[in-house]
Amino acid sequence: MKKFVLYFVLLLPLFGACKALPEGYGLDNPGQYSRIYLAAAYNGVQSLTLEAPKPAEVKVYANYSGLLDLAADVNVALAADLTLVSKYNSENGASFKALPQACFNWVSNTSFIPAGHSTASVPAVLNIITTAFPDDAAYLLPVRITSVSDPSLTINSRLETLYIGVVCSASALYITSSPLSDFTISNTENW
Repeated sequence: MKKFVLYFVLLLPLFGACKALPEGYGLDNPGQYSRIYLAAAYNGVQSLTLEAPKPAEVKVYANYSGLLDLAADVNVALAADLTLVSKYNSENGASFKALPQACFNWVSNTSFIPAGHSTASVPAVLNIITTAFPDDAAYLLPVRITSVSDPSLTINSRLETLYIGVVCSASALYITSSPLSDFTISNTENW
């Protein structure tokens, strides 16, 4: 017992010397490190399988990172950008076709991140219309961040675009994307 008290007394000054880090870690402009991004755009391509002709719903969650807590609610607008398909193909040695406009529509193209949080509580929602596919080719649907409601927040250029690879056949629909939880696909047939 005497040893315990002795160690406690010796360590007590060390505990008193520890201070909480100042907000922003003492940097002059900690807000410059704040970024909006799509976490689902981070990893390589993974596959999910759905049966056709059932519709598929894709939910895309925006994310925030920074040294400071998110001070206000943020709306992040997303859009399909089919012009990025040829760039993706040339950079990755792929041969995707652009997903035809008739094969998808937005239920909501805005993801909402509440103040104090790092992940959206309300995702953007995209429907994949399996009955509209013209053939069983491999298609690509690039979804990118187009704007952020808070102009002081910067979009992370390396994680601003989510590439969704889609193959539809009579027997199955394969949707490929990141395995992260910030990207989900739901069967909406029984809704």
